[in-house]
Amino acid sequence: MKTYDISSPVRLLLVSLVVAALYLFSAKLGLLLAVVQKNATPVWPPTGIAIAAMLIFGYRIWPGIFLGAFVVNLFTDITLLTSFALASGNTLESVVAVYLVWKLFQICYCRVCICNHHQRQYWRNQSGLKR
Repeated sequence: MKTYDISSPVRLLLVSLVVAALYLFSAKLGLLLAVVQKNATPVWPPTGIAIAAMLIFGYRIWPGIFLGAFVVNLFTDITLLTSFALASGNTLESVVAVYLVWKLFQICYCRVCICNHHQRQYWRNQSGLKR
């Protein structure tokens, strides 16, 4: 699987807006399952969308995730500060999940590599060391 190049600001903005729209749409579907409170559900599909988007496009997509989460929380009956805190938490959970996937499974994509796996592998091959 390869990541897609969103290095231009226009592409980054467009992809972030699409991710925010997908997040918003799936969150509205998830909120239909709310029983006790309007903002707490047993199933939260936007988390999967956020993690998948970040795995595909890298960490630079976080503003789209934050925007989608913030707007969704505005539709519920909670305060602006609470919406901001929840959106921050939703964004951070995606960042941590992607970091753990890449770190624990040593999955590296050249544009978003966080563990210098390619450099280590190069030096192992040059020195003749086996893993």
